[in-house]
Amino acid sequence: MSGARAGRCGRPLAVLLLAFVIQNTEEAVFLPFWAMAHLPALAGSLGDLTISQFALAAGLLNLFAIAVGVFGWRQGGPLGVAVLALIGGALLANTLSHVAVSLATGSVMPGAVSGLVLQGPAALWLLLCLPLTRAQAVGATALGLAVVPAFSLPALALARFMLN
Repeated sequence: MSGARAGRCGRPLAVLLLAFVIQNTEEAVFLPFWAMAHLPALAGSLGDLTISQFALAAGLLNLFAIAVGVFGWRQGGPLGVAVLALIGGALLANTLSHVAVSLATGSVMPGAVSGLVLQGPAALWLLLCLPLTRAQAVGATALGLAVVPAFSLPALALARFMLN
């Protein structure tokens, strides 16, 4: 992914990262209250996490995604493609999970609308920009299902520690 390929995928990456920041902001503002009303098990799993700690965790995830995205874009080659595919797949999986939870609870989960309108299409744009087969794009999305909690939970723990 060097030369023209990197330049061509820079735009969808930038749009995806902006969409992720928007979605995370929406979650930071509304998710704790929504969870208490519509998904008490999720609210209970957050324990004594304050809204400030939740917002900090969202900000940490934003910074991490931007740093990893820029690394992948600048790195190029097979490693850069793999990193960008993982980001695209993870954020597409994140969008799909918000939609699934919305359908399961019969209410709109914070992040579902911005995910459907912004993040999901941007993730697809990035995945389509990369030199991937369909199977590789699907694999990146499936792997993304595991990656999202693997980074979200430590971000929540770090935010709790930082603002305790």
